[in-house]
Amino acid sequence: RTEGGGAQPRPRAAPTAAAGGVMSSNFIGEFGQSRAKLDDIEFILDGLQPTQPQGVRLSSTLSLASLSKDPDTRSLLRAHSLLPKVMSVLHGAAKQEDSAVGLAAATVFFFLCQDQN
Repeated sequence: RTEGGGAQPRPRAAPTAAAGGVMSSNFIGEFGQSRAKLDDIEFILDGLQPTQPQGVRLSSTLSLASLSKDPDTRSLLRAHSLLPKVMSVLHGAAKQEDSAVGLAAATVFFFLCQDQN
């Protein structure tokens, strides 16, 4: 009680997901980063389609190789079951293109195999 006789308000506990569906700002930030990376990967995979010009396919393969260096990106690909799609698109691009696309595709395959050890 306060001096005036009124009840003092109790401190409230921080809201949790179980208490009302509220998520932590940390979780939301991580989710946003993952979603942005997945969007980048989908954009890159669209650039690897056979209907795209050769330069776009090469650039997309190099971008995918750059992203694949990151272990978190590789985990994200696995968690969202995107590896079969990535492998299929890269295999198709490497078969159709020059040696530069094939080399970049081989680099992506190399990075993706790093986590198997």
